[in-house]
Amino acid sequence: MIENYFCHPFVLSRLRNGPMAPYLPGLVHTLEEQRFQRRIIRRSIRTADALGQWLRLQGVPLAEANGSHVKAFVMERSHTPYGRLRASGVPRIVRVLQAQGILNAPETRTEADRWLQCLDEHLAQVQGLCPDVRENYLRYARRFLALRPDGAVPDWTNVKADEIQSFVQSEMEKMAPTSSRRQPVTAMRALIRFLAAEGIVSPNLARAIPVIRDWKHATLPKYFSAEQLNRVLTVCRDDSALSFRNRAMVLLMARLGMRSCEVRQLQLEDIDWAAGVIRVHLGKSRYERSLPLPEDAGTAIVSYLRKERQPCSNRTIFLRTVPPFGPMHEVWTIAKRVLKKAGITGVRVGAHHFRHTAATQMVRQGASFKEVADVLGHRSLETTAIYAKLDAHCLAQVALPWPGGAQ
Repeated sequence: MIENYFCHPFVLSRLRNGPMAPYLPGLVHTLEEQRFQRRIIRRSIRTADALGQWLRLQGVPLAEANGSHVKAFVMERSHTPYGRLRASGVPRIVRVLQAQGILNAPETRTEADRWLQCLDEHLAQVQGLCPDVRENYLRYARRFLALRPDGAVPDWTNVKADEIQSFVQSEMEKMAPTSSRRQPVTAMRALIRFLAAEGIVSPNLARAIPVIRDWKHATLPKYFSAEQLNRVLTVCRDDSALSFRNRAMVLLMARLGMRSCEVRQLQLEDIDWAAGVIRVHLGKSRYERSLPLPEDAGTAIVSYLRKERQPCSNRTIFLRTVPPFGPMHEVWTIAKRVLKKAGITGVRVGAHHFRHTAATQMVRQGASFKEVADVLGHRSLETTAIYAKLDAHCLAQVALPWPGGAQ
């Protein structure tokens, strides 16, 4: 079967005589069934063969290999000039090979691994954090453990406040003076809350973490002007090169202020076509809300479903355009491309600007904070209050005269 993808005698000889030779036909068959592109299948065959050769050099039989060996292989290849691997492709190959009975050996779990798993479960079940936030917190926990000898779990009862404070300050010094400096602070506070819940440390240990001065509503949310938004909508309406899928996603963000993650995770059942309503229930706050489906966005979705969307059992509305036709993750990238077509560029210009723009327009048109919060899915009106600073007309009516007269 590999003869359909390689014809050079030397390459075929290496593949047929390599450690992965018995498993390559099954890998090819699975990828073909999933309708992967030819170039992806060729790359997967080469990657699987390279993994087998690497394991042979390490003296690890395929039956005894596990995820730790795969991670070491990827890390080593990622530092070579001609052997860089796409991180997204290796797990797919490993899953197919594991289904054939190899690479399934149990991993040697250290005490640190078990402790990090308990922390992750606490963040998910007790604090209700989403996977992306949990991974960010775990990243700082791993860095803290890396400071210990051999990465061992410290005796938390003996950890001093100065040690935690020093770690947080060192992490903050690596970051630009922006709001991102709060990440190590919030991550370590979450860690201390977990330890306090386990009865290991006192909750007062959190006071060792420095407080970052961040005045509420000190900055203005970035939004598009009416002229810029009109240019984006013109691109969505008139640019024939823009696919129906990309057009529909941008219109949902521009018209309804939906987050890119909410657009990405929409299901076919979330649209009530008879009532003209779209249900959003996978947002950042996990707060379900129903929104009216705009006519232009609805038309684009219908055109996408009828003309572009590939037949697939997956119920997610927006799918990848190349095999395998699964859920996509590049909504923010698509938004950047559409904005570039509209002549709107910038370092931090992206999909979230549509959300700020929708909220700003509603406030300026007289909508109450409660109405804006319901549309955006905010649980607290304090989150919505920042848009009050963008209502220039109302602010002008309450503005005090400048001392000494107009300047």
